[in-house]
Formats: sequence, C-alpha cells, structure tokens
Amino acid sequence: MALIHARVTKMGFLFHPRRVDHGIDGHIDLVDPSSAEVLNLVLLVQSKASTRPFTAETETSFRYTCDERDLGYWLRGNAPVILVLSHPEQNEAWWVDVRAEFADPLRRKSRTVTVDKQLQVFDATAAPELLRCAAPRNPVPDVRVALGLPVPEIRDPYALEVHEAISAPGSVRGLPQLPMYVRRQHDGDFEKVVDRALAGESGLVVLLGNSSTGKTRSAWEQVRRLPENWRLWHPKSPDELVAELPVVGPHTVLWLNELHRYLYTDDMQRDEAIGSGLIAAIQDPHRAPVLVLGTLWHEYRLRLAPAETADDTRPQVRKLVTGHFIPVPETFTEVELRTLAETAKSDPRLAEAEANAEEGHVTQYLAGGPAQVERYLTAPPAAQAVVHAAMDARRLGWQSALPPGFLKDAALAYLTELQRDSLPDDWFDSAVGYLLPLCRGARGPLSRVRQSSAAQPTNGYRLVDYLEQYGKRTRLEVCPPDAFWRAALRDDVGGDDQAALARAAYIRNRTDLAHRLARSAAAQGVAAGTAGFASLVSEAEGREAALPYRRLAAENGDAWSQVVMGTWHEDQGEWDTAKAWYTLADDGENPHALVGLASIETRLGQSEHAGQLYEQALALGGARAVEYQARELAGQDEHHLALQLATRSFLHGNEEALTGLAWTYVSSDKDRAFAVMRHAMKLGFRDAITEMIIIASTSEEPSLTLAYCDLAERIGHPNALRVAGQIHLEHGNERRGAGLLWRAFHGGSVWALMELGELREKQGRRRRARRIYRRLLKDGQPYALVKLAVLSERAGDCAGAERLAGQYARASALKSDKSAWYEVAKARLERGDSAGSELILRSLAEGGDHWALVRLAEVKMAEGSESEAQELLRRAVNSGNSYAKKQLARLPVAD
Repeated sequence: MALIHARVTKMGFLFHPRRVDHGIDGHIDLVDPSSAEVLNLVLLVQSKASTRPFTAETETSFRYTCDERDLGYWLRGNAPVILVLSHPEQNEAWWVDVRAEFADPLRRKSRTVTVDKQLQVFDATAAPELLRCAAPRNPVPDVRVALGLPVPEIRDPYALEVHEAISAPGSVRGLPQLPMYVRRQHDGDFEKVVDRALAGESGLVVLLGNSSTGKTRSAWEQVRRLPENWRLWHPKSPDELVAELPVVGPHTVLWLNELHRYLYTDDMQRDEAIGSGLIAAIQDPHRAPVLVLGTLWHEYRLRLAPAETADDTRPQVRKLVTGHFIPVPETFTEVELRTLAETAKSDPRLAEAEANAEEGHVTQYLAGGPAQVERYLTAPPAAQAVVHAAMDARRLGWQSALPPGFLKDAALAYLTELQRDSLPDDWFDSAVGYLLPLCRGARGPLSRVRQSSAAQPTNGYRLVDYLEQYGKRTRLEVCPPDAFWRAALRDDVGGDDQAALARAAYIRNRTDLAHRLARSAAAQGVAAGTAGFASLVSEAEGREAALPYRRLAAENGDAWSQVVMGTWHEDQGEWDTAKAWYTLADDGENPHALVGLASIETRLGQSEHAGQLYEQALALGGARAVEYQARELAGQDEHHLALQLATRSFLHGNEEALTGLAWTYVSSDKDRAFAVMRHAMKLGFRDAITEMIIIASTSEEPSLTLAYCDLAERIGHPNALRVAGQIHLEHGNERRGAGLLWRAFHGGSVWALMELGELREKQGRRRRARRIYRRLLKDGQPYALVKLAVLSERAGDCAGAERLAGQYARASALKSDKSAWYEVAKARLERGDSAGSELILRSLAEGGDHWALVRLAEVKMAEGSESEAQELLRRAVNSGNSYAKKQLARLPVAD
C-alpha cells in the first residue's frame, strides 16, 4: 500500500487507503492536471502484492487469476476498479482496468488476465489512462432501491437456509413444504421481541443452539407473522452487509443465519464495523422498526460475547449480542412431545419423527441428521474420503465453498495406496454423485453451491451442517495428512481459507506447511488472516519471528499490523520509517495509529502537536491505547508525561489506566506506585485502596500491608474489605479476617462469602461451609455447586459429587463450562483415587474437551509416565490446543 500511495502522489492524484478491506483497499481522487482541481471522479483500488513471481512471470509479462468472489464484487459496482499487482521489495507495480479487461465473456469465465509489464506499469506515465478509465461511460440516475424483498413475496423457506424435512414413506400428496410447526418453550420470548417490532420498536434476537435444533424454522414462523409492508434482507456475505447497512430502513428484517459468518471472521475491523452498524440501525429512531434475526451455534457464543472482558477482541460485537440470546433446546420437553403426538396425526413426517426420534431429538430427525450420518458411515471409501476432507476443512476454519479440485486432491490423502491405485478415472464424480442425493427428502452430505452466473454453474460444495458438527465431535483429535494441507495450496483455494488452515497447521505442529499456506494467503492479498498468523507466531516464537508476516499483512492493508510495524521501527530508532507506517494506518479513526504518531512527535520535540494527537485518540475511544503508551513512557523514565496520559485515559472512562501505570512501577519503584494510586484515589477511583493493599503485600514489610488493611476497614469499600480479610488470613489472624469477609459480603461482595466458605473448609468445619455454599446457591450463584461437589468428593460421596457436577454443567450460563468436573477430578486424585480421577478426565476428553488431555498429561508426568504424557499432549495438539504444543516442546524427545 505504501508503494501505491507513493506512485499515486507522483501522478498528482490523491490516494485514500480504506480502514477496512472489503475487496477494495482504497480509492484515488482524480485531479485535473491543468488546473490542479480535484475532479468528481474516483477510481477504486485493489492491491495484490507478492514477494514471489506471479504465475508464468517473465521479463515481459505474467498472468493473474482473480478470486471469483472478488471479481464479482468489483464488476457489480458502479465505480470503476483498478487492480494493482506489485512486487514491493523490487519497487515494481503494474495495473489492470478490471471493467475493460473482463468485458470479454470468455476472459470473465477464466477470471485470468495477462499483464504486459512494459505497457501496464503503474507509475506517473499511467496518469492519462487512469483519467480515461475513471471517466463516466453510461451515467445512471441515483435511484435507491429498498433492500431485500417484501415479506409476502418470500415463499421459499429453503432460500433462507431452513432445513428441508424428511420424506416419510408412503407420504400423501399435497403436504406443505414444511411439517406443521410445534410451538416450543423459546417461542414465547421470541414472540415478545417481534410483537415490539410490530408496535414500532427495533429489536434483535439471537437464537442460540446447535445444528438442526429448529432455530431457522422458528425464525421463519415469526417472519410469517409480519404484515405486507415489511421487507426481508438476507445479505449473502459480510462485505454486502457492511456496505449496505447504512441504508437499512424501517420495516426491514435482517436475516443473519449463522451469525458468526458475519461477526466472527478473520477481519476483526469489518466484524466491529458490522457490530457498530447493527447497533446504530437498532438504536436509530428514524429507521425504526428494524428487526435483526440471527442464529448461532453454541461454540461461537463465547467468541462473540466472552465471559471475561480481557478476552474481548470485538467489543462492538459483544455489546451488540449481549442480552439478546434466546437458547433453543436440543430436545423437546414432555409437554412439547405431547403436542407433537397430537399434531403428528395430520402429518406423516411428524408421525415418523415422533415414533423414531431418540430422547426428544425431534428437529434433528426431521432435518435428516441420522440419515446423513448413515449415508456417510456406509459410504464407499472414496466418497467417505471426500466427506473426511470436507469435515476437516470446515472444522479447521474453512469458510467458503469447497472447490472441486481441492476436494479431489485432499480426499486422496485419506485413502491407502492400494485404494488410490485402484480408483477409476471418474472416481470423484462417482463419489460426489453418491453424496449429493437427498437423504429421506433432506439434504445429502454434500450440496452444490451455485453461482448466479450461468457461465459458472457450480462454484463448489458445502458440507451439510449436521455432518459438520458430527465431524467436529468425532474427528477432534485427528490431524489431517500432509497431502490435505498441500491440496490447500492450489490456485483455486481462496486466501482467507488458506490463512485459516495456516493457523490450524501451525497450532498442530505442521510448521513448514503452515508457513507455506500463510505465504500463499499473503500473496493473494489477504490482510487480516496474515495478521492472525503473525500473532500466532509472535506468541509462540517472539516478535522477531513474526515480523515477516507482520510486514506482509501491513503491506496488504491490515491497520493493526501497520501500527505494529511502526512500533518496531520506533523501537529501532528509525523514526521516519515508523512515522510512515503510523501515517498509513491513520485513517482518522484509528486511535492506535494516532498514539504512535504522537509518540514520534514527542521524540521530535513537537509536544504540543503530540498532545493534540493524544486527545484525538481519546476522543475516538482510544483510552486503552493511551494507557499502554503511558506504561511505555514509564519504562523510559518519562514519569510526568506517563502520569499525565494515564490520568487522561482514566478520565475518559478507562478505570484500569492508573492501576496499570502503578503496576509498571511495582518491581522497580514502589513509592512511585503508591503515589500513582493515591493520585487515583483523589480522582475518585474506589478500588485504589484495594490495589494499594495488594501492592503492599508484594513488599517484605507486613506492617505496611496491615496499615493499608486498617485504612480499608475505615473506608469500608467491599472489595477492599475482602482483600484485607484475605491478607489477615494469610497472617494467621483468622478471626479478624473472617469478620472482614462477612463485612465485605454484606457490602455486596459475593466472592467474599465464597472465600469465607473456603476458610471454613480449611478449618475442618465442613458442615458450616456447606451451609454457606447452599446460601450462595439460593442467592443465585451457581458456582456454589462446584464447591458443594468438591465437599461431597472429599467426604467420599462420589455419586453425590458427580450429581452436583452434572447439575452445574447444566445450570451454568456458559454451555461449555466443565469446571465442576475438573475440580471433582482434582479432589478425587488428592484422595488417592487416581483411577477414578483419570476416568472423569478421559470421559471429558471423549466428549470433545481437549483440555482434559492436557490435565491427564500433567497427572502422568507427576506419576513419572513421560511417554504416556507425550502421547496425550500429541492428541491435544492435534485437537488444536496451543498450550499443549508448548508443553510438548518442553518434554525430552522420546528415543
């Protein structure tokens, strides 16, 4: 991007990089060469930079094949697009007029352009051609068309990805497309939101449940209630959604099936832009009513709305979805089953489901799940290999359609040499032909993904949802063969999918293949995915090892990587280069870039300008970025400026700013750390005394710690009382410590009572501890179940412990929380029952929890069974556990 910026400037034009890459990296404002006035002409720019030669590159030419999704996006718009292909390290660049080059249908079908390296150089000589390219050809009136279709015109539920239902044997003719709907317990909460929308109030619903639990069918039923003045818009991609969100108007339903496809992608900036755009649409009274309907699998719930804000990489997305989840149960209740029995009398499909669905899994049976699994399990080896390749690709992060060429090459990796040698020439077509037909009227294991263009009727294949989740459970510990990863290096594989597989390969110790995939993704211009790989390498090997990928991501337009490159060059003392990177990242809305520029200005003695830049960053929500800069300055002995910035960050809503600065000093200058917290106390930070107690506890002066505890007692802040109570307990003063914990609890600190229960356990007063935990449970604290389970286990009541652990797993707001089982396993091991503890952990591992493998490995290491520990860690690594990879690297290599 830096190269394009420089070349456009030499032409006398203006280049504006985009903060978020949605298939366009920036735009050029054309300037009249005679008058130097800006023309009302714009060229959109997409950059594809590569450190390697392009396809068939010689001294005179090369070929470039565009991604179908990108090409379609470029040609759909009303603004001309140019494609800039470059070798930044050689300072070489060429350009292509996309609209002109692909006017020919045959070339459009091939997606390939041949570039003349002498005639298509992207430098100052290209300026006249760019002016010609930007000139309007067939101006069209500015007519804004409402998004989506009127609700009465939407008659096909399958177009909205509602699952087809099975066809029952001997079914009568004239049955509706979908079986009669059986109202379920979640529909009541759903209807309330829709009723408010009908009354004019915008709203959002996220139906939370696994595949084939009835989420989209429930949403379909609600849409059918809407009057004819409502429209439904189903964006086909996150790019389409982010581009059109600003024009969403009243009486619009946004149908966002599988919400993670829009809000949890490789492009975090785009995810955040969509999150904030949806919030704006819902909150804008002039656009009301807008109804956003989303569905989400459980595995993505904590990614979109993490339990701990420290894990929050998408705050706008979290803000959007929090409080809007409506769980859709996996099974029918007894009441619903009775309703089903009545309804089934008029629909043979429901009758079959009612007779055969296991343990209330009615919707799964109706969607053909069991039949799909049976088709896969009984498939011939070649067809089963195709499914394995599709399963592994999807569970490792592949998002788009699966190209036939990739599936064919990857599937061969799952066959034995004898099986490969005996395959007929048409084996792949036969395998796909086996997998495509409907399963009892529902989709087969594979479905074609068709393009709207007749020139290319099939873009690839999609694995049915039910088998995708089945594969995630059953193949969790399977690492695909090397040939699978190599197949992903094909030209027909998109860069985003290559980047996702690169990260998966790296975590699973397929390092060389991971690097090849990451470089290939970067060569396709992938920014966010390459940045994600850089972060992975940085965490495992350090910043220097990740630097080449950071640079590639930055050159491809990733704003955060541009900031990281700026920071790296600043650390090297290369201030001009650092400033150039920060400037490239600065689009007027990036607080991290502004903080970087402010840092450079400070170094250059421009303090006033630096201060203005810091204030701009704070105004854009960059309080955390300013805090980090304050910590950096503290390490450089710039204490006055560090305190000033941390204070400004605190006053802009970042309550942790002064705490972070104080802890920067704890190991080197405790007096300064205390001074910072006293300053925070003057500014009204209520937890300042708590932090001072903790800081004091790191010193070797017990009297100082106790003095701050005394101050906490006088102030009476609940959290400070709790910490003070803990300090007194550590000093052996249990009576005073317990009293402070009680005071903290009555002041509102629930965890103080939990800690008091732990004290009673330590004192051997288990009956008293049990009463405390039951009180917490009654007050709505489900974690008390974990404590009660451990108490039962330590008392030898294994059955009671397991019952309570299971109860917590069902009651926890976090679907995947197995902490009760882990605590019971730990207590069982401490009791000397290692076999019983191992049984629990192995059961968790079989249920798909790869952390149980890590815990088992730690137990085996403690027992001296290194070889068994290594095998367990390898299984965890194959499951994608990066912590297990680090632990495995620390173990000696087995002979």
